[in-house]
Amino acid sequence: MAVSKNAAGYSGLTEAEQKQLKALLNKAQQTPNVSGGSAMTDASMRLRGESDSEFEAVGSPTTPSELFRSEDRKEVPLPKNCNLKDWTHTVCQLPKVSGEPKWNGQTYSELLRMAIDGDKELNKYLGFIYKKYHGSYDGTHKTQAVDLAGFLLYMEFDPERE
Repeated sequence: MAVSKNAAGYSGLTEAEQKQLKALLNKAQQTPNVSGGSAMTDASMRLRGESDSEFEAVGSPTTPSELFRSEDRKEVPLPKNCNLKDWTHTVCQLPKVSGEPKWNGQTYSELLRMAIDGDKELNKYLGFIYKKYHGSYDGTHKTQAVDLAGFLLYMEFDPERE
């Protein structure tokens, strides 16, 4: 159930592109969150409804996770009223993630990156979420587990990849 340590399985990247991707991801991780002064849109409120206050979407000046996925694959829908940037920067607050200090407060893309970079326990947990819930994902907001499974499906996560 391990995820490959490189992103080639996600978009057929060459070795040079993989190195460039890692450099971009590292740079994005080091960039502080920037808060824009614009009005709140439906997309930014998607995971912040009163009934779902345990979800939190955060912004960042870049969306490096777009690089994981090739643009010609559109069969997995984005969540309704959400763009890829917002979805990528959704903070995962599932109990198991929140209960683990090194995962607590991480976004979907950060968790995927940690699994790709070799966090075997996280990879196993993401594999569990993917296998259990990806069949329930249809682009509508149900639970954060289904939402995370949809994100993993969209990003072409393969829980069986070694």
